[in-house]
Amino acid sequence: MTAADVEALGVPLWSKPKPEEPAHGLFMRLAEINGQGPDEIARALGFSLASLRRGENITKLANFIRVDAAELAASSFFFAVGKKVSIRGEQIGLRDVVAGARRICALCVRMSNHHRFWWDIDFVDCCPHHEIMLTDRCSCPQAGRLSWKDSGVGRCFLCDDPHQSVAETMEEPPNPHQLRTNRYFLGRLGICAREESQILDALPLDEAVETVTKVGALLMKGYTENWPDLTHEERMHCRALGFHVLDQGVLGQLLHHTFESFMRCSPPEMAFNPSRGRSFGWFYHWFNGKGGANYSAGIAKIFEQVVEKTVDSCGGGLPSRSNIDINDFYMNLGEAADACRQGKTTMRRVLKQFGKDRSLLRKGLPLRIEASVVNTLSKALIKRCNFDKVRAMLGTGHLTVRRFVESAFFTPLIRGGCDRHEYIFDEKEITEFLEILGKNVPLVEYCPEDALPLQDAARTYAAPIDRLCLSIILGHTQLAGRLTGATGLAQFVIAREMTLNFRRWYVEEGEDYLLRSMFEFKRMKQLDFDLRPDAGRSVA
Repeated sequence: MTAADVEALGVPLWSKPKPEEPAHGLFMRLAEINGQGPDEIARALGFSLASLRRGENITKLANFIRVDAAELAASSFFFAVGKKVSIRGEQIGLRDVVAGARRICALCVRMSNHHRFWWDIDFVDCCPHHEIMLTDRCSCPQAGRLSWKDSGVGRCFLCDDPHQSVAETMEEPPNPHQLRTNRYFLGRLGICAREESQILDALPLDEAVETVTKVGALLMKGYTENWPDLTHEERMHCRALGFHVLDQGVLGQLLHHTFESFMRCSPPEMAFNPSRGRSFGWFYHWFNGKGGANYSAGIAKIFEQVVEKTVDSCGGGLPSRSNIDINDFYMNLGEAADACRQGKTTMRRVLKQFGKDRSLLRKGLPLRIEASVVNTLSKALIKRCNFDKVRAMLGTGHLTVRRFVESAFFTPLIRGGCDRHEYIFDEKEITEFLEILGKNVPLVEYCPEDALPLQDAARTYAAPIDRLCLSIILGHTQLAGRLTGATGLAQFVIAREMTLNFRRWYVEEGEDYLLRSMFEFKRMKQLDFDLRPDAGRSVA
């Protein structure tokens, strides 16, 4: 640059673009090496940092520093009215570009003090090279939020020390599922080795992000008719969950699980004759609205296979008499009540839960119940494993059992309550729950001094017993031992410090919803997953 240029522009020091540095990142670095703020540099050059973030004036900046405009534009965003944002040959949504606070990777700044374009992408949460979360906070005593008004890449405007850098702060590492998800997204942008995904590779990047978010939300929130509102933190975990489901090829099992949730919570008249629109809630309407097979042939194929085995096989209709005697295979209400040792009214209420309600059949047609259904019900009703028996098996109170049912540790075979019949449970399922809770826990003769019985620890430290058990099942919290000769929950002891850690992580920090979503994933018994190894505090 000539002396005339320096005098005219007032910017004496210049630099060349560095790897992955966008035009607006170079603009900020020019301000830093000249000891000026972004506004002063903008007045000298005649254009602002905000215009460079939109992909404008890149050619002008390239001419000033005498580099090829294509080199500077390679890592810069390009906005077009009515269109999506372009970056390195991929398209992302306008909302995917972070508009508020600035984010950085602390260790990337330590290696080279320049901005990377992918720090500005909202669905990127962590650095694929250093495996730490991106941060928008400075490490100075004021802990200021980083912004585009700062005079340095690694400093906030509150920094008193000009050498203070956020690169000195070490951030918490991401969950392994989060890391893989981010590596897939950034691999498509040429930042790191690319992960493979047959379904997502066929979609533009912004639609791939939307797809993993929707799949993750279906897993985290379960069956709902309307799209659930998600916080920023929940969206981050939904992306990791969704990518994991698609990466493992278990979307079909997740849809099966969603259908089963619909059947459990729906009125009998809907469960008796389900439809696609009702059975899969908002997910079906979202996918259908996106174009179905035209949007993703892979998801459409999986969806059709699930529908064929669920919705299409549950359609209503009258039984066919054919050439056989229908009475050999069906029973009437009185016969079913006698076989189950119940009154007719109680039997009718039980059968209604399984769609065997008289009101669903044509008027005048006798009520016929399949003998196989009656045999299954009779075994459960005669054994009579009700709330009282479950309380005795667990050695706990009625409220705790209800919380365990709501957490889906075990599901009642027959629902009761109010003025109806009583709840009936599967005794084997209660025993399996206790075995899972105490898996690989060493036997002890007495409770250690630094430990308490599980229920006493929950009461002492105000930790919800159901969420504490969730954490134990997922491997985030460990039991101290299993008392010899004790039964139910009384056999388990837990260290005081472990209970306090659980309370701090999942009660005081409000990460309870993560436990719920992870357990929903875990309880799909047909999937042979183990989310415990390498699982951090915020597990996707």
